[in-house]
Amino acid sequence: MPEKENKVTYVAPNLIYHYVAMHQYLPPAVFLDALRALSLPNPAVVWILEWIEEFQNKRSSIVILWRLLERIVLRDRPCLPPELRGAVLKAANELKVAQSLRSDAQETAERIVSRLKSALASG
Repeated sequence: MPEKENKVTYVAPNLIYHYVAMHQYLPPAVFLDALRALSLPNPAVVWILEWIEEFQNKRSSIVILWRLLERIVLRDRPCLPPELRGAVLKAANELKVAQSLRSDAQETAERIVSRLKSALASG
């Protein structure tokens, strides 16, 4: 993993978790600092964004999307941060209402999805 100043790359075997958990191995402090500085996207957010892309590209069913969003919010894992959890739940509820109105459901859904996508990308 790259260290900011020296651009050093650290490599660890894929069993490092095993060594730490079972054998009390403690990697060097510089490795741990680089690991703490590493920022990875939340898997739930990535998954939702992928489904949003699918919805936008293929004009998938609104029902499928709001049920997916509801399921994600109701599951324990993968976890969403509270502020994103609220945005996803709000979007799911709005999509459910939009689908039941049927008048301009697709347009409304696209606005809701676009707003959710912005919230997830910035969150």
